[in-house]
Amino acid sequence: MIHLVFEKAGQPLIVEVMGREVYFSAYSGGIIKRAKIEGMQMLPSDIIKEFPDLAGKSYSEMHNEAVKRFKQKILSFKTEAETRDYIVSELAKSGYKFDEKNSRTGSLSEMMAFARRHGVRNVS
Repeated sequence: MIHLVFEKAGQPLIVEVMGREVYFSAYSGGIIKRAKIEGMQMLPSDIIKEFPDLAGKSYSEMHNEAVKRFKQKILSFKTEAETRDYIVSELAKSGYKFDEKNSRTGSLSEMMAFARRHGVRNVS
């Protein structure tokens, strides 16, 4: 398991890579909200930037196709390290800064303890 820490506009984002599963956790009001890619809100402009062929489709169609393509890409990787490198590269395109110093391998409970030490309340 790999935990990646990113920051954009002062807001942290944690990405967990567990084999072929990827979870995104963001802080909101001191609470960590965790979701798979299906539950992530995506800006239509970001989807179109990554997949120009989806321009002109409804948000729902764009979102569903972007999720499908993301999952296919993740399944193409043989190791968590390859998935990590892809996610770091892709999030950088959207302005996220990778915090390598605070990214680590380890269990979710270790990462939640890390979050608590850094002032996050109501970690669940």
